[in-house]
Amino acid sequence: MQQLPGLVLAELILMPSQQTVLTIATWLMIISWMLVVGIGVFTVGARVYAHKQQRKKIAIEAVVTDWLMEYVMMAEDATETELSALLEETSTKIKNHYMGSSFARRVVKAVMLDMNRHVRGSVADALHRLYTSLLFDVLALQTLNYGEWHEQAEAVNELTLMQVPYSLPYIEQHRNHRNKLVRLQTQIAEMKLNENHPLGFLSEVKTPIHAWHQANLYAELSKLPKEKIPSFRPWLQSRNYTVVIFAIKMVRLFNQLDLQPYVLMKSLHPHLEVRREVWQFVSYFHIAVGAELIEHLLPDAEPEMQLVMIECLGNLQTMESEQLLEQVIETDLYGLRIEAALALQRSGYDVLGRWPELAPPPPPLVTPQPAH
Repeated sequence: MQQLPGLVLAELILMPSQQTVLTIATWLMIISWMLVVGIGVFTVGARVYAHKQQRKKIAIEAVVTDWLMEYVMMAEDATETELSALLEETSTKIKNHYMGSSFARRVVKAVMLDMNRHVRGSVADALHRLYTSLLFDVLALQTLNYGEWHEQAEAVNELTLMQVPYSLPYIEQHRNHRNKLVRLQTQIAEMKLNENHPLGFLSEVKTPIHAWHQANLYAELSKLPKEKIPSFRPWLQSRNYTVVIFAIKMVRLFNQLDLQPYVLMKSLHPHLEVRREVWQFVSYFHIAVGAELIEHLLPDAEPEMQLVMIECLGNLQTMESEQLLEQVIETDLYGLRIEAALALQRSGYDVLGRWPELAPPPPPLVTPQPAH
């Protein structure tokens, strides 16, 4: 028998037979079908489970809503003794039926939080007592200490909504939280729960309070009675420059004009953003002394701040501000001639009548080309 070359023999040994290839292909097909069927079964199962949970949620909501409605309606005119008995009865019912399951607890809490948004006065107080009787406050504080950042933000909001005053020291620990949403919720909670010093946290804030954050704090401040709005003078001295910016804005928005001298002192602040806010303040209230300040500060100001000051002079519309702008135009002081002219023009000054050379050049004439 003729001996095969070594390379050919090796290829024959390593080459899978046709039967082996067919077996592998069959198993791959079976595994693929099993995966498809498994995914289909899992999807159907997930949908069935979600539908079952939704029906369970609706049923719990209906029962708990009825119990809570009965509770708050009877609590409205109840004596303290009657309220205590009513609280014990309602709390026991909810604990026996729903507090053993985490899913049911979440549904009960959601119903209570939603109802709390629509009640006031003694009815809200009764609902808050039921909330603490069910130990939801304890669970919220645990989440505040050990939860993820989004859970912490929800816990702060929940404790604030349900007016749990003893939670304030625990909430305050998060006023400089690394997450901006937790910081915001914490500071809003301090405004709502600390009735005597709603803005006390501003003295302790070390993290930035930027525009979005400031807008939310202002929205909450606007809900307070006028007599609860404190003087913003202490925070004009803050080492946190974003707090100083916020304080200047609040002085303007709440018309605390007695603080005008303290705001003007910030025109020498090292942060450009603070100084910009000062000149916006001067423009808003048309503070005449602003022109004199600008005259002294303009030479040493950064180019960006010089533009802000020129715009402020145009908004003041006083004799002093117009004279200073005229001086800038006449001498092209610091290369700000055009900016000063525009500022004067916005105040109704006939700039081109006095300085016709500032008129823009006419557009070049376009000679029509003959058609070919």
